[in-house]
Amino acid sequence: MSALPASQEQRQHRRRVLQTLAQVCLPGQPPFEVRTTDVSLGGLGIVAGANPPPKLLVKVRLPLPQQGSSRTVAVEFEARVVHSVLSRRHGGFAIGLAFVRPSQALLQAVAGYLG
Repeated sequence: MSALPASQEQRQHRRRVLQTLAQVCLPGQPPFEVRTTDVSLGGLGIVAGANPPPKLLVKVRLPLPQQGSSRTVAVEFEARVVHSVLSRRHGGFAIGLAFVRPSQALLQAVAGYLG
């Protein structure tokens, strides 16, 4: 459930469900696996067992399927934690990540998934 009423949602981009595994690397830590929930041109939703603080910068490795193809594009990017909420439904912390200085290759890969 969203903390804001639907009329106050701050999403600027269309999101699409993306259920796959990704790797997240916190500063000074080894990478760990997370589940993804959705993606947009602005960021990625993930579920993890840890509760990162807001504004934390993380690195993400993500295999991104391409619409209408069996091809997957592996992307790596930096993202900032926007929110993290314990979610019983997801079985962990539902975390919103915003892309930081997304590369053209990342945006093209995401657009290729969104279709």
